[in-house]
Amino acid sequence: MVSGDRSVLLIVDMQQGAVSGCFQEKEAIQRVASLVERARGKEVPVVSVVHDPVGAGTTDSELVRGLTRLPNEPVIRKEYRDSFTRSDLTPDFDRLGEKLLVAAGDQSDFCIRITTQRAAVLGLDVTRVVDAHTT
Repeated sequence: MVSGDRSVLLIVDMQQGAVSGCFQEKEAIQRVASLVERARGKEVPVVSVVHDPVGAGTTDSELVRGLTRLPNEPVIRKEYRDSFTRSDLTPDFDRLGEKLLVAAGDQSDFCIRITTQRAAVLGLDVTRVVDAHTT
């Protein structure tokens, strides 16, 4: 997290059914979990985005083992690679008053890339954590 900036940590698609079998799966989970703990320690809001079609109604839709969500942390459900499309993510940023998006999670070449590009278009400063995603 960048000290002094109003930032939010966005964790994208870290669901059991999405991450299973991905490149450096265990290492990515450990890095994301560490990033989440550091964010919480600095009182940086953590927002989880979950891809609804992934394992709907099964354990595949749950966060990966080793990654926990606190009750006060928002979960945004999405249906598209872009986490902002037809989701509650934009209103959450408006409510939180955040300006810097720090992104980590699953599939940097798909959902992470598209979400961070859209965030930039929306006027957010974006940081993509290089080693905290699966591709």
